[in-house]
Amino acid sequence: VTGANEPIRFNLNVNDHIIGRAGSPAVQETPIGNWTYGNRIYNLELEVHTLNSRQRLYDLMREIRRICHARASNLTNFQRITFNSFTEDNSEQANVWVGTVDIELQNNAVLLEIT
Repeated sequence: VTGANEPIRFNLNVNDHIIGRAGSPAVQETPIGNWTYGNRIYNLELEVHTLNSRQRLYDLMREIRRICHARASNLTNFQRITFNSFTEDNSEQANVWVGTVDIELQNNAVLLEIT
């Protein structure tokens, strides 16, 4: 952690980096029936950074997608993990490849309020 309002610092010369943060919106909640139970979706964004090559960026994305599909229903705190999308950042950075993977963590028919 680099502190409040400071940019994240890492060394791409050492290795590739994946930075996870809450997506937008972070949590979506849809009530079911009498609003006691509902469906919750947590959105995650994974920023993938590499100095290696554009192909390496896509290989990392494929590996994240493979893990999501392999563990779709094997999570302990969530019922399902879903790979949503991949967006490559085409900014003007010399020899740095960056992409964003969007993932959903889902819990369906869970108790919304504890009384």
